[in-house]
Amino acid sequence: MAAINARADVLEAAYGKEFRKYEIETDAYKQECKETRKDMKGQYTSAEINEAIQAINEPLPPLRPDMVTGMATYSGLINCLKDGQPSLCVSNDDSVAFIHDASNDPHMVALFTCLWSGTKYTRTIFGKWLILKGRRLTAHLMVQPQYAEPLLHGKYTADQGIVPRFNVAEAPYMEKATPKGDAKTHRETINKFNERIAALVQHPGAVENRNEVRVENPLIMSSDAEALFLRFMDDMTVQSRPGEKLAVIRTSAIRASETAARLAGIMTLFVGGPDKATIETPEVQAAIALMYYFLDQKLAIYRKSQVDPDMRLAEKVWHWMSHNWGEPKISQRDLCHYGIP
Repeated sequence: MAAINARADVLEAAYGKEFRKYEIETDAYKQECKETRKDMKGQYTSAEINEAIQAINEPLPPLRPDMVTGMATYSGLINCLKDGQPSLCVSNDDSVAFIHDASNDPHMVALFTCLWSGTKYTRTIFGKWLILKGRRLTAHLMVQPQYAEPLLHGKYTADQGIVPRFNVAEAPYMEKATPKGDAKTHRETINKFNERIAALVQHPGAVENRNEVRVENPLIMSSDAEALFLRFMDDMTVQSRPGEKLAVIRTSAIRASETAARLAGIMTLFVGGPDKATIETPEVQAAIALMYYFLDQKLAIYRKSQVDPDMRLAEKVWHWMSHNWGEPKISQRDLCHYGIP
């Protein structure tokens, strides 16, 4: 995180000066509007006065310097995306609250889906019309396995588009982390890694409308890389059919090719730099290997956490009969109407 933190420090240092400038310009703007209204009052119509005031450029606040946040709630994340940098990372090493909020709030699911697809997200919040366009979001969530259940099989997340967009893995058990190999070699590797990350986060990119990212030259795949990618897409279609290996996580399997393409693009920019334009075969091969790993992990987690449908239905009926049915007898009609509607 060293390169990310260094970039955030630079943004925070500039933010203080920019915000003070914004306050001064705001005072001047209010004073100019007041004087304009005073000078025109009695000589012009209200419509003409309003038009003159609208012609005065209102200063805009500087973007918040947040690049990484542990924000757990929908409203908090919205504020970061609305007023912060165009690219944001949600990183949380204790994500129980975030997962609870995401799995119980359909608005959070809709937000993540729009951010993934790159579509415009619009909603009225506190009487104000909110529009988010062109944002970039990455999430790195760590949680104990038993608390991941609400995200994987939650009321608003099960079989929805949000879960397949997460790469899920269960970390192996470690008694104690111990340094291995030559520490100097590791330090050199970490330094090289941070140099490349710094080059990416410091790249100006193409930003319009204050905080909307515009992709002028999207990455494209070479012909060989695209052929390999299409074969992987076909393979995911086959393996997600009923009776096949990935049928139980079909929604993740059929979207695996989308994630693989993004991983290949990320690796292309990391290896080749921010001006790299073409995704080559090695990056696609690496991305496909990663997706097979993550699908195996998700399949294993699903099998450990998924309850047999008949058992789940029986438990639902038992709970209803124990708590909501007080009669000595029950008919099939009552059971189907009230117990398992």
